[in-house]
Amino acid sequence: AKRTQISFLMRIKCLAFNVDSYHLETFTEELFEYDPDAKQIVFQKANFEFFKAVLKLVYYCIKYRPYSLVIENTYVAAFVGILRKLGFAKKMLYMPGDWLLNPLFPYFDFLACKWADMVWDVTEEIKSARIEKWGKDICKREIVAIYRMKNKFIESKFRESIAFLGKEREDSGLELVPPFHLIKVPFIERKYFPAWLKDCCCGVNLLTKGNTYTAYSIPSKVMDYLQYGLPVVITKYCGPITNIIRKWDLGKVINPDKKEFFNAVKTIYDDHYYYRENIKRYIKSQKIPTLTEVFNGM
Repeated sequence: AKRTQISFLMRIKCLAFNVDSYHLETFTEELFEYDPDAKQIVFQKANFEFFKAVLKLVYYCIKYRPYSLVIENTYVAAFVGILRKLGFAKKMLYMPGDWLLNPLFPYFDFLACKWADMVWDVTEEIKSARIEKWGKDICKREIVAIYRMKNKFIESKFRESIAFLGKEREDSGLELVPPFHLIKVPFIERKYFPAWLKDCCCGVNLLTKGNTYTAYSIPSKVMDYLQYGLPVVITKYCGPITNIIRKWDLGKVINPDKKEFFNAVKTIYDDHYYYRENIKRYIKSQKIPTLTEVFNGM
């Protein structure tokens, strides 16, 4: 009985609840560098397994009582943060990747920030939207930095296809892309990305409408394209990432127009090496705190 009790009350340094996104691999590496015994739960945004993942998170909080808790979902952070206040975790890092345009979201975000010891905003736009909503900065501590990327470049001689990652929506703008050049990559495990993307010259995110969730966040598909060495063609409606693409010349930012799209793809195809080198330089240039540094600052 004594052994069982000790095992049940065994604490760990870190428990992480991560979305399956472009930064997952680098985050996971840093997580287990910080704590080789850490526990990690990975969920997908549009997945019926999400609720099982949340129950598992609660169970792990009660069983392991982690010193540091990392939550990448606003609604979950608002809920699980209560466990942190009850003593089932010492510290909490809240990592909102979005600022959603629904009336309830800011209130859940408020609770998540209230429970968190540190908030890691991926863009200045998310921080500014929160301050505008409440008239002040509600975070105890806060950092603003894009998540760390990794060079996963694919080598291929044939590069005439155009990649689109994820689920097509009404405003995805794929009518601009010639169907015989388009490769639609569904929601699959990232280990399969190289096989799908190896023959592509670029990746696209051709939103045709403004004032969407991308006005505040960083589209995961764009970061995935870059990590695999694909320059991007995106529209001006893709939010903060457009400034990075322009500054580092990582592709083209266009209006949702067929002629502009054709010219952008032709430019990238003709000088593909130039854009790939720019992507390499951008990834190397990232000055982002490590997870250990973030935890030490909490």
